[in-house]
Amino acid sequence: PAGRSFVFSRVNYPSGDHPIDASGAEQAFLVGEILQRFPNVRATIHGHIDGMESETYTGPNPRGSMTLSQLRAHCVWQRLVYQGVPRSQIEMVGHANSDPVGSDDMAEGRQANRRVEIEITRK
Repeated sequence: PAGRSFVFSRVNYPSGDHPIDASGAEQAFLVGEILQRFPNVRATIHGHIDGMESETYTGPNPRGSMTLSQLRAHCVWQRLVYQGVPRSQIEMVGHANSDPVGSDDMAEGRQANRRVEIEITRK
């Protein structure tokens, strides 16, 4: 339904990195199929980091001046575009660590904070 946000629950990012693994790629593929079936919705991909990570990405495969949270969102965006979802239907935003869902005091909380969410709205 439009107006809802969902966490890419199968994507587990290593600290300081942004590529998604095979399980995350499968989840992105399923989201892409849904978006293609419902061209009247718009998706915003929100990337997040944990409070211990630097928003400045210094690892391999940088994308210009993108931050780590933007790169996480971009990896999902890229897969959706490659799958055939129109660029006009999706956008991406990096939020740094401005919206934590877990405690950065525990490994599980930091992992939960390193996430990508997708927000579905009507066009």
